[in-house]
Amino acid sequence: LQAAKGNAEEIAKLQREAFDFIDNDKSGSIERAEIEGLFRGLVMSLLKSVGMDGDLPAEAVEQMNKDVAEKTEQIMQALDADADGKITFEEFVKGAAVLENMQ
Repeated sequence: LQAAKGNAEEIAKLQREAFDFIDNDKSGSIERAEIEGLFRGLVMSLLKSVGMDGDLPAEAVEQMNKDVAEKTEQIMQALDADADGKITFEEFVKGAAVLENMQ
């Protein structure tokens, strides 16, 4: 989104594309499992890119699961304004700045 800063139309388009990418079941909202799935997919892609696509030690899997759960919770807390367990597109857009600054 940083590259499109200042162009509201382009930002809105990128936000919609990002939301739709995460909303795997196309329900119109993002659930916790979809965020977790995104993180797990990113971690597995990264591991594969460095040649570690086989079985991971139990400790590594446990740490990955913990990290994914923590990051997912951070995102849910930041974006799920009405705490219903789902992130609507409107909540996603309002929280975009929060996501940009999240580490």
